[in-house]
Formats: sequence, structure tokens, C-alpha cells
Amino acid sequence: MTDGPASRRSLVALCTLALAIRLYALGRPSLWFDELLEVERAAGPWQSLLFGRPIDHDPPLFALALRGWIAVGRLLGWPWIGATGGAAPDPANAAVDVAAHPGWAEAWLRLSSVALGVAAVALTAVWASHRFGRRVGLLAALLLTMSPLAIYHSQEVNQYAAMITATPLLLLMHDRLSAGARRRDWLAYGALSAAAIATHYGLVFPLLALGSHLAWRSWRDPTGRTDRGRVAAYAAAMAVVVAVLFTLGLGDRMAVSHVQPRLWGTHLAKELAYIGDVGWREIVVYFPFPFAGGPALVIANALSVLALVGAVRLWRGGGGGRVLVGWFVAGTLAMTYATSVVGWYPLGYRYGLFNLVPYVVLVAAGVVAMGDGLRPSPPDPLPKVWGRGRMLGGWISRIARAGSVVVAATALVAFVAYWPHAPWTAGNPYIHVPREDMRPVLRNVAAAWRAGDRLLVYDGAAAAVRFYWRGDSKDVIALPPFSPGDAATVERMRTALARAADDMRRTPRGDSGRAWLVLSHADPGDEPILQRQLADFGAPSAVIVSADGASASRLEPLPPRP
Repeated sequence: MTDGPASRRSLVALCTLALAIRLYALGRPSLWFDELLEVERAAGPWQSLLFGRPIDHDPPLFALALRGWIAVGRLLGWPWIGATGGAAPDPANAAVDVAAHPGWAEAWLRLSSVALGVAAVALTAVWASHRFGRRVGLLAALLLTMSPLAIYHSQEVNQYAAMITATPLLLLMHDRLSAGARRRDWLAYGALSAAAIATHYGLVFPLLALGSHLAWRSWRDPTGRTDRGRVAAYAAAMAVVVAVLFTLGLGDRMAVSHVQPRLWGTHLAKELAYIGDVGWREIVVYFPFPFAGGPALVIANALSVLALVGAVRLWRGGGGGRVLVGWFVAGTLAMTYATSVVGWYPLGYRYGLFNLVPYVVLVAAGVVAMGDGLRPSPPDPLPKVWGRGRMLGGWISRIARAGSVVVAATALVAFVAYWPHAPWTAGNPYIHVPREDMRPVLRNVAAAWRAGDRLLVYDGAAAAVRFYWRGDSKDVIALPPFSPGDAATVERMRTALARAADDMRRTPRGDSGRAWLVLSHADPGDEPILQRQLADFGAPSAVIVSADGASASRLEPLPPRP
């Protein structure tokens, strides 16, 4: 970043603002499905931590770091951080263990992502200011500070905040290597690259793009034999890292259903329509306004035009602009599209978060370019008649500056309107943040709990129950996922319900025994089908409480089966 007290003060102000925004309401929503799985992995057995979950086989570095973060929290006197299951303090009444400390566990677990989010703002300001000038750098950092997507992932227990932070750090290190580097710089870049791949597999795309640029430069330079050797050594080291990750489950990832080849299972026209339609919306709309619709779509397309203007401006500037636009952005998009066509890797969304920082840089460059495009370039081409030409040129320059400020301010206001914070989420019908606020749901169930009751937990709600519920684990009955058209899955559901009914009948309870159906992270069509399944057992139900994608229904005592 450009040296000087003003630049340092601006950077401190941006980081302070970013921290305040990300700390706001940090512990208010309870942990949702993806966060809970990450916490379970980090706090679970070492084998699960290193090899990952069967659903995705994510690399282990984030889970290792989170395990250490959980250990620090426990040392500070919060033993329930990262805990799953266990007996309630009062055996006569099931309880939500964190009810006495609402939001503390969630806030602590998310705090590491907050730190990464603030670091991303600082690194973006430093890198973009050094490469493209102070105005572009500070505006890009301000956009990232206010970005709904950056805020959301800075408040989530997941590796996506690290993905965003890794991008400007990789670009800074790449610039250093491009300017001529020593052996220790290559070692640092290699360590950073290994850490990036071990954090999220999606970062392989920017690493391939930047590595290809370094290789291209070294082979074009007739005197760069030392660099050629270092590029080759770097490539060999990354191959070893990928081989190790394959042994930790990356190879098994290819067997996961949601990354199976779609092209060969459908047809080319359908797949290309998916890439051209959904893929475009993921790139253009998701970055500025995730989980949003309505007016956000129009604003997102306007910002994409600004990003395109910025891309042209940086490309015409040559040097670092062409590396960013041509090698990084265009290169990573080409790779993600190519792999998505055959279904090897899902396009866009969270897997393309490495392009969020370049996106805000392009938007910032577009705003600056629009202002500069209206200013008279020196020498002033307007005729100096009685000084009016110079005066007119000054007014054009002021109007251009004011116009660029208005455009930037409008983008920031739009960002604030789509922040994923409460009460914005409730007040804006166009925001659909994937939250499942299970904590108040289970607290209400615990308050009405009687001896002999049972908790029926359907599929995705199991992780939340394991984390928040502190009742007797024998009272919890897991219901398997099912498909109405699949006789085997329906039979498994019927068997689980029959077991629940038999278990409740064996408990002397008088008027007390009831069942509670807990849902979260469920398909919208699952609940009515579940209700019909339960009706077969004569168990009418009524929703007693729901909150942001989570709900609990009370079921009357199940009668004996005929």
C-alpha cells in the first residue's frame, strides 16, 4: 500500500469497520448444518478429522485449526464448546446445555472466521493499492468490508473465510516472485500453496492459474534457468501434496453422488444450458448478493457491468492487470467451467470464492475508470478563452469525481440492504440465508419435556440435536432419510417409527409420554410426507415452535398397533 499516515489511517479505519460489522450478532443464530458438521469433525476422533466425512472428504487443515481453537475455548472455562451429547445437569428434565450462555459457544467458534475476514480486507487493500493505485485499493477493500458474501462467510464456522483470505495473500506472494525472488520466497510460496490446498480443494484453480503464469514467464526469459528449476521444484512439491491428500480421502470424493458426471447421464444440450444459465447467475449474482433475489438481480447485473469496465481498464494497463484479468480470473473460470461440464467439480457458489477479491477489485477499478474517463487529460484540450476553458475543465473533473462517489455509495447502500444480519433477514423478503436456528426450538421442547417423552430426529436435524441437546441419549430416536418412491427407504422409516412406538409403550408414564418430531435442513417436501407416515400410527401432530428453518412438532401418544 502507498506509504503515508493517511493511507495507514484509512487501512486501520477499514479494518475496524470490518471487525465491527462481523462481530455484530455473531452468536445470535445457532450453528447450522454445515457448521455443526465442521465442529463435529474437529472435536471428533483423529481419523475422522484427518480423513474427512464421507459426504465430501474436505481436506484437514481447517479442522485441525478448529480443534486447536476449541481447545483454547475450553481452557478459558467453556468446557461445552465443541461438545456433543451428554447427560443434562438435572436428569429429571432434558436441557439445552448452552441455554445459560446463549450465543457464547457460537460466537467463539465463529471468531476465527471473523479474524480471517478482517485479514482479507487488510490484504486486499495492501495488494490492490500496490498494484493498481491507492483509490482502487481502498475502494476494493471498502467493498469487501461491506460485501454480504464476505460478511456471511466471516460469520460461519467453515473454511470459506480462509479461501477468501488466501487469494490476496497468494497474489501478493506471486507478485514478489514475478519481480525476482530468492529461495526463501519460493519456500514461503510453496508452504502457502500447500496450506491453501489443504484448506479447500477449490484453491487448486488459482494455484494452477498463477503457477502457469510463473512457468510461462520463466520459459520466455532466456536467462531464467534458475527460475525454471524453482518452478519445476514447486510443481513437484505440489504434486506430492496432492498425492498425500488423495490418501486422506480426496480420491474417494470422486465417488460422492453430487460430484458424479452429469454430462454423460443427461445430454449435452441440457448440460450446456445449465452452464450458460445457472453458471452465469452463480458468477454474476452470487458474489454481490448471495441468497438474494428480486431487486438484487438488477443491481447485481449493474455491478457486473462495472466489473467488466474495470477488467478492460486493468487489461489495458498491462502488467499486473493482465495477470489478474487474463491469468487469474479468466483462467480460473475456464478451468471451473471445463471441469463442471463433465461434472467433476461443481461450478461457482462457495467453490469459487477465490474470485471474490478479484471481483471487488474489478468493480473498484470500474468506478475509478468511469470517473477518470470524464476528466480532461493534461494538457487541457479545451481552449483557454478568458480562462473559461480551464474553469470548465475543473468543473468536469469535479463532476466526474462526484459521479464516481455516487456510484460507489449506491453499491455500498445496496450491499448493506442485503446484509445477512438479523433483523435485515426478517425485514427483507428477498434474502434467504441458509440458517437453521435450532437453539430456541430445542429450548422450547426442553421446557415442556416430561418423563417418558421421546425426541424423533429426522435426518439433517441430528447434528443440531447432538450439539445442543443435553438430555438422555436414550430418549433420542433417529429417523432415516426416505424417498416416497423408494420402498426400501419407506420401510426403514416405518421400522424406526415402530421402534419409537414400542419404546414409548414400555415406559410407565400415565398421561406424560409424547413424541417430538424435530426438523432442520430438510427438503420442503419431506415434512408433509413425514406427517402422513406418522398418521398411519394415529399420531396427529402440531408445530409448536419454528425458527429460521428449524421446527419441532408435538405428537400425541402413539396407540398400540393392531
